[in-house]
Amino acid sequence: MKSRNLNHLWPVVLSFAVICILLPTYTVIQRSERVGWSKTRSNANIPTAATVNNDFTKVGIPFGDPYEALKLSESKLSKRVGFWETAIANGKARIERMQGPRTQTQYSHYEDLAGNGWTYEDEKEPFMVQGYNQIYKQLGIKSDFDNHITNAQSQSFGNCMFQDLAPTGGTFYNIYNPAGRMLMGSDNVSPYSRLQGQANITIGTNTNVAWWQRLPNLQKWSDVAGIVWSHLAGGQAGSLKYIFKQGIITPATQRIIIEAAGRQPMVEPTGNFVFDKPWPGYNFLSGSDTFAALMSTPHGNGIAFLLISHPDQFGSKMIESITIFTITGQTPPYHMLFTLTD
Repeated sequence: MKSRNLNHLWPVVLSFAVICILLPTYTVIQRSERVGWSKTRSNANIPTAATVNNDFTKVGIPFGDPYEALKLSESKLSKRVGFWETAIANGKARIERMQGPRTQTQYSHYEDLAGNGWTYEDEKEPFMVQGYNQIYKQLGIKSDFDNHITNAQSQSFGNCMFQDLAPTGGTFYNIYNPAGRMLMGSDNVSPYSRLQGQANITIGTNTNVAWWQRLPNLQKWSDVAGIVWSHLAGGQAGSLKYIFKQGIITPATQRIIIEAAGRQPMVEPTGNFVFDKPWPGYNFLSGSDTFAALMSTPHGNGIAFLLISHPDQFGSKMIESITIFTITGQTPPYHMLFTLTD
């Protein structure tokens, strides 16, 4: 009787034993799914940021904010492998282009401004640009003869593809002083910069019209400045001697300026370097590597195109030196002077 009762209990005992064996495995799996553990572990080594072999990712120098003082340590600058050499090579290529044949731009007449949607506004009460009193005096420039001209691309226009295009909002504000043989680039935002990256639009039956297809034919600073300078200087256009670029906010140009200043023999090689050198700043003659590097900047490029595309006005003029300096109290404080040959 007792043996028969025990035989009835064997299936129950066996089932309980199986549950006890499987329960821990089920618990581990469930826990791994809750906390993200991997059920299978790889033996491969996972690389971290410290093992990445990339000099540029290790530097981490910010150049984006024009309203902050840019500070570069000499040790970080030394890690920018090829950066300075590349700037020199690009600048030399630009200089070589200037030494070659020059072709007059097809947009060089005063009427071309209105024809491409540009306005012409003359500030009637000239004023001295902050920090330039001593500079004007040294170079023999009189602010009484400054012409503060704003050209805004604020009218509808047509290009080689479309008519009645919306204005781009590009604006060039420059100071022209033919009597002092001086042109100053002050606050310039090109149509290209205004439209770059904007979404495609539909114009009439044309869909997906890209932003670059909506630019005016007359769009470069060099062309607009060339027209206005020739308009004001008349037969003396070829006398242009000094071209200033003031309050430079372009990160690419700031970067080269600071590098050029930081490489001067009198600069302390240790610690954080802040470029803070008032007029007369540092001057670099044509033929030097630093001159070439500065010519590689967007601002050097604009001056080069002004001369290359206006041989009727400037003949074979070249740039003989570039000066970089700062003006205390301005944000940003970086300035350049391109001195032309006579």
